[in-house]
Amino acid sequence: MQNIEPIFGIEIVDEYLCVEKYSTPSVQSGGLVWQSSQSSFEGTFAMKIQGLEDITNHELSMEIQNGGKFVIFQYCISVVLLTFKRSSDIYFIRADESPGKQALPFTLISIFLGWWGIPWGPIYTIQSLHTNFTGGKDVTQPVLSALANPNPGGQS
Repeated sequence: MQNIEPIFGIEIVDEYLCVEKYSTPSVQSGGLVWQSSQSSFEGTFAMKIQGLEDITNHELSMEIQNGGKFVIFQYCISVVLLTFKRSSDIYFIRADESPGKQALPFTLISIFLGWWGIPWGPIYTIQSLHTNFTGGKDVTQPVLSALANPNPGGQS
């Protein structure tokens, strides 16, 4: 299972997984808010979580208990000597859904654009296709762990 680096603050805001380096939490009206200990937002990025539209926290909890999961898909793009292996946004797959529909665009990108880089194109393409054909990379536990641990860096 993949561990989350302790220097990141993570929360879900409006269907985005927000990750901020060296952040500290504070409780405000509306819940937990991560505030940067830095004066700029250089270390902040957000990943949209696809599939959380119109779902409450209770419904999300029930879906996860019934087998729902958070996954990412991989894709590969090559241009002669350059090969790029990247991950998709995080997708929430409900218990009664198959991840095939969400994996399809990333699988097609890899099939058509991934092979052409030497030597890593074929290697990364096969890895990406394997990940996507097996349902994506399950990141449910890291996402839930980050949400359950409001102070991952031990900072106050």
